[in-house]
Amino acid sequence: TTSESTSTTESTSTTESTTTSESTSTTESTTTSESTTTSESTSTTESTSTTESTTTSESTSTTESTTTSESTSTTESTTTSESTTSTEERTTTPTTLESTQSTPTPPKPGQPKQGLPGTGEDVSRTLSAIAGMIFLVGLVLLIRSKDSSDEKD
Repeated sequence: TTSESTSTTESTSTTESTTTSESTSTTESTTTSESTTTSESTSTTESTSTTESTTTSESTSTTESTTTSESTSTTESTTTSESTTSTEERTTTPTTLESTQSTPTPPKPGQPKQGLPGTGEDVSRTLSAIAGMIFLVGLVLLIRSKDSSDEKD
């Protein structure tokens, strides 16, 4: 019966008290670094889009009203008509001069001698013929200028 006294080995169960190492879980408090998300407030630089109001410079397109200078081209029509009339009438003047100079008749025998050609009455006839032609040319020019001014209106 002496073998029953060996049951004293059961007192070694005191090693279970080492479970206090669980107190190292306090390192979880470092999650406060999440407060750096406030840097998102720099998005206010978007207010620089107000520079778009410079598009008002488009109002300079009013310079297009200078196209009224095209109305000065009407003066060109008067110059062309006048140049044709003056040259046309001048071509007829030498023919009348020739006809008036050939009018002196030779003196008949027994009559008093008339003046030499180009003197006296012949000169006055020639001058009156020239004056008549100038008068006619002036009339034609007046009529044509009136017609051209009426056509313009």
